Amino acid sequence: MESGVYIFVTRGPEYRVSYSTCIYTIYGDFNDLNRNWNPVPDKIVEIFGGSKVFTSKTDALNFANRLAEDIPYLDDGVSIIDDFDSQPFSDFISRA
Repeated sequence: MESGVYIFVTRGPEYRVSYSTCIYTIYGDFNDLNRNWNPVPDKIVEIFGGSKVFTSKTDALNFANRLAEDIPYLDDGVSIIDDFDSQPFSDFISRA
C-alpha cells in the first residue's frame, strides 16, 4: 500500500491537496498513441473531490507539508501529480 500527501494539479491552475493510500488507482492504462496515462475520473473525484483547493502552488505545498507532519509514515512523502494539468477538474466530475 502506497501512502502520501498528494497535490493534484488541474487547469487553472488549481491545486487540490489530499492524503491517500491508493493514489495509483487514478491512473488507467498508458496510452501509447499520445504517450499519456488515461485517467480514472471516479477515483480522481473520490480522492480529490472534497479536497481543499488552492490557486497558488506555494500555498498548496505549505498546506501539504503541514498535513504531512501529522501522518507518522508516508511512502511517497508530499508529491505533485501534474499528469492531467491540461484538464479542468470539472471534466473529471462530469465523467465520474
